[in-house]
Amino acid sequence: LVLGVRQDYFSFRVADDLETSSGYVLPLSEWLKNVRASGKAAHVPLVQPHASGTARQSITSPKASLAWAARESLDLFANFGLGFHSNDARAVIVSRFLEEQVRGLQALGAGEAEIATILDTLNFDVSLRGIETLPRAVGAEVGLRLRLDRGGPSLPPYHRLGPTVSHYPMGSYFPVPDLRLTDRLNLAAALWWLDVEEELIYAPDVGVVEARGATRRWGVDLEVRAQVLPWLWLDGDGNWARPRRRDAP
Repeated sequence: LVLGVRQDYFSFRVADDLETSSGYVLPLSEWLKNVRASGKAAHVPLVQPHASGTARQSITSPKASLAWAARESLDLFANFGLGFHSNDARAVIVSRFLEEQVRGLQALGAGEAEIATILDTLNFDVSLRGIETLPRAVGAEVGLRLRLDRGGPSLPPYHRLGPTVSHYPMGSYFPVPDLRLTDRLNLAAALWWLDVEEELIYAPDVGVVEARGATRRWGVDLEVRAQVLPWLWLDGDGNWARPRRRDAP
């Protein structure tokens, strides 16, 4: 049994130098008046929302690993741990900016519909509110690793194989080195599961990250590793996974 703890500290800083037309830089109170007067103001002529700032967060990730040698050639293992997914810095800063704007509009007496209209007018995606700097991830796996027993069938060193070919010297047999694959064959399989608190998808059309909610993945990993010659190993890996949104039907 092995226990561990990992500590990470992240600092996000974004300096948005894109220019905004001075005619659209209005106090929140003015935006609220315009929305209440006309229902919706004209959109700011920007390709993407603008926000600058700094966000910091630290996160602790405990982990545990258990391995048991059930037999000389068979190991069983289980791993569990907490981790994180590092978000896009721009999305983190935009989220902080949105929270500040929402608090300011609420202080002016704006309702949720009015707040949503103003943020949409400024080209801010309301779904980016509350994005975590380091969304939590939780994962686990169980599996086994098998080393086939020694002493399997083998060929004598330089056993003569193949038909005789008349123009080859000395009877024309092909020499084959001693191969004992059961002495050098490892097989492994694992069933794993991973939950991510928040999934972000990059939208290249507008250059921003869109929040898509929590996700869950589970799958199976397979591994084959064989030493066919003293200097040559062959590896094969296979994976099957099923990703799903946790809030989807």
